[in-house]
Amino acid sequence: MEIPNIEDIVSELNPPPGRMDIVTYEDNKIIIGNIGLSDNELFIKNDYADKRDGLTGLYNKVTITEMAKNRILNKLDTSLLIIDLDKCKECNDMYGHAYGDKVILTAARIIYDSVKNIGYAGRIGGDEFLCIIEPTDEDTIRRVTKDIRLGIQWGIEAYNL
Repeated sequence: MEIPNIEDIVSELNPPPGRMDIVTYEDNKIIIGNIGLSDNELFIKNDYADKRDGLTGLYNKVTITEMAKNRILNKLDTSLLIIDLDKCKECNDMYGHAYGDKVILTAARIIYDSVKNIGYAGRIGGDEFLCIIEPTDEDTIRRVTKDIRLGIQWGIEAYNL
C-alpha cells in the first residue's frame, strides 16, 4: 500500500496554531501540526531566564534591586548586604576568565547557601552581590556576614581557586 502525500494529510487535519495531531498509518506514526501564536495569543516568557543571572543562577541585578526596593517602599524589616569580591580583576588578568568564573560561582554558591533560609541573593555586577535579609537583628546579620566571608575564603582555598 502506498503512503499518502503528507500535504494531503495536513490539509485534511488542518490543526490550529499550537496544536499537534498524530496520524497513524499502517503502524507508522506521523506527527503533524504547527507551533505558532495567533494575533490573540501572548508570548510565553521564560520567567526563570528573565529573573536570573546567566552565570550564577542567582537573581539578576534588575530583579534583586526591584525586590529590595519593594521591601523598602512597603516598610518591611530588611537588611541589605552588598558584597564585593576583592581582586577579581587581577584574578581574571592572571589566570583567565574561566578561572575567574569559577571564583564567582564558588562565591555565589556560598552566598546563596548562607541566605537561602532567611532572604535572597542576587548578582548586581561582575563580582558584586546584593543580599536581602529578612531578619534584621544584629546577631543574625553578623553571623551571616561572617559565614559568607569565611565560606568564600575557605571555598576558594578548598577548590585551589
